[in-house]
Amino acid sequence: MLHRSLAAQLRKPAGLQSLSWAWATTVSLRASARPLNGLLAQHNAQGRTALRLFSQSIHSRNAPGNAPLSQEEDVIDALNGFGNGEGVAAQVDAVPKKGTFASIAALSHPTQRALLKDFQYIEMSSVQEAVLSLLPTEKDLLVRAKTGTGKTLAFMIAALESAIARRKGQRFNAQHTTILVLSPTRELALQIAAEAQRLVRPHNYRVQTAVGGPGRNRSVAGIVRDRTDILVATPGRLLDMLENEPDFRRKIQGLQTLIFDEADQLLEMGFKDAIDAIVAKLPAQRQTFMFSATLSRDIKSIAARTLQSGYDSIDTVPVNETPTHMKIKQSYTIVPFSQQLVLLHQMIYQHRRANPAGKIIVFFPTTKIVAYLAGVFNDIPGMDVLELHSKLSQVQRARVAQRFRRAHGGVLFTSDVSARGVDYPGVTLVIQVGMPSSREQYIHRVGRTGRAGATGEGIIMLSPYEQKFVDALHEIPIKRDLRYGSDSDILKNDKIKDLINNAMRHAPQDMAQECYGAYLGFHKQNSGWLRNSRDALVRGANEYATGFLGLERPPTLSSRMITNLGLNRVPGVNIRG
Repeated sequence: MLHRSLAAQLRKPAGLQSLSWAWATTVSLRASARPLNGLLAQHNAQGRTALRLFSQSIHSRNAPGNAPLSQEEDVIDALNGFGNGEGVAAQVDAVPKKGTFASIAALSHPTQRALLKDFQYIEMSSVQEAVLSLLPTEKDLLVRAKTGTGKTLAFMIAALESAIARRKGQRFNAQHTTILVLSPTRELALQIAAEAQRLVRPHNYRVQTAVGGPGRNRSVAGIVRDRTDILVATPGRLLDMLENEPDFRRKIQGLQTLIFDEADQLLEMGFKDAIDAIVAKLPAQRQTFMFSATLSRDIKSIAARTLQSGYDSIDTVPVNETPTHMKIKQSYTIVPFSQQLVLLHQMIYQHRRANPAGKIIVFFPTTKIVAYLAGVFNDIPGMDVLELHSKLSQVQRARVAQRFRRAHGGVLFTSDVSARGVDYPGVTLVIQVGMPSSREQYIHRVGRTGRAGATGEGIIMLSPYEQKFVDALHEIPIKRDLRYGSDSDILKNDKIKDLINNAMRHAPQDMAQECYGAYLGFHKQNSGWLRNSRDALVRGANEYATGFLGLERPPTLSSRMITNLGLNRVPGVNIRG
C-alpha cells in the first residue's frame, strides 16, 4: 500500500522535506535551512498562492496575534478546503486530489487528524477508496479484499464515521458498545485493536479486546465496567460472554455496527455455528460489514443470512490478478535432520547480510519446537530471534508482534499463529522448517511475504520422510533448490555446527524431549496422506530426536501417550517406566 507521509516531514525543524501536496495542482517544496525562499516558476498561480500562504502560516507561527494552531491542524484544514482565517485553505480554492483521504468529505475532523498525525497517511489504498467513497451509507457491505491492503482502516473508518453520522454529532453512549469487530485469531484481534485505538484517539473513544487465553474474568470485568466504544473479539470468547455475562449482554444491545474480518478464515477455522449463535444474540437493527479475501459459496451463504437485503458488494481484487503465492519465488530442499539447523542458520545469516533491512519469518510445525529453537538460536553469537506462539500470554504476544512489525530487519520464529491475517510489513523471506499441516497452510505461510506488490521469497526445508509433501504443491511454481545438496559446503560448516551443538547443551533437555512427543503427535495427525507406515514414522521421529534436537537417544514416552498415538508394539518406541 502506497501511503505518503506528511506529518513526519512537518515536524522537522529545517522546514519541509519533499512535501507532496494533496491538491489537484501539485506543489513541491525543497528543504532549506532558511525560510522558504519563494516559488518555482512552473507552478500555476493557485499553487503559488497556496504555497506562499502555507509557508507564511508555518514561519509566522510565533508572531503576535496568531492562533496557536498545530502544523497538523493547518494541513488538515488545507487538505479539507476550510480553515480559520490563518491557514491556507481559507484563502485558496483548493480541490482535494482524488484518491486522498482529504477527498472524502464525510470524514470528520478528528479522523482526518488521526490519519495525518498518527498514521501519517494522505493517499488511500484501493479498498479504502472503494469503501470510503460510499460514505455516508446505511447499507451493509460485503467486501473482497486481500490482507495487507489497508482493509482494517477501511472498515474501521467506515464504521466510525457511519456511527458518528447516525448520532448527528452526539457522542457515543458510554454505557453501550457501538462497534463490534469479529476476528478469527487473537493475534489479528490485537492488531486490529491497536490500529483502531490510534484512529479513535482524537475522538476520545476507547477500544477493548475479548480474546481467548488466561485472565477471562478480569477481561470481562473491564469490558463491562469501563467504557468500551469498540470491542474486537474472537468468536469463542465473544460467544462465552454473550451466553454467560448478563451485564455484557445489556452493554452490547446498543451495538450499531458489526464487522466480520477475514470471514473466510472464520469459516475455515470452524466458527460457522459460533457465528450463527453470535448473530442471533445481537441487535437485529444494526449495520454489518463482512470482509473476506475470497467470496466462496459458503461466504455468500453466510452473507445472505447475516447482511440486510440490498447490501453493497465490493470486489477490490482484479479478476485476472495472479494470487500472491503464484508470484513469489519459491523453492524446496530435501535435507537430513542432522543438517537442517546448520542450513537454517546459514539461510538466515546470508539473507541478513545481503538484505539488512529485510525481515525473515521461520515457521515450525509445533509450538514446543518454536520455543526450544528460539532459545537455542538466541544462544548462538550473532543471532537474535523473536518467538511467537500460542503458549505466550496475550501481552507477550502483542509485544512481540509489535516489535517485529516495527523492526528495521529481524527474524521471527513462529508457529501457525502467524500464518494468516496478521500483517508484518517488509517480510522478504519465509522459511518453513518441516512440512505444514496442509497445502493450504503452506500457501498461507508463504503469503506472509510478497505482500501489496512487494517482492519476496519462500523456502521450505523437508526431511527425506517428508519429501512426498512436494507432490501436494503441484501447480505452484516451486523448484528444488540445488544450492543445498548433500555435498554443499554450506552443510559442511563445522564451525556453525559446533556453535549450534554448544547452544543445545545449554538448552533445557526436558524441552527437547517434549519436542519429540510433539513431532510424533503432529505427524500422526497430519501426514497420513504421505503414506508413511507407523514404523517409518517412528524411525523419522527417532532421527529427529538425535539429529535435529541434539538428544543422545530418543526419549521415553508414557504408555498412555503411546496408545493415543496408536504406536503400541512399534519397534523403536521407548516406553517410560
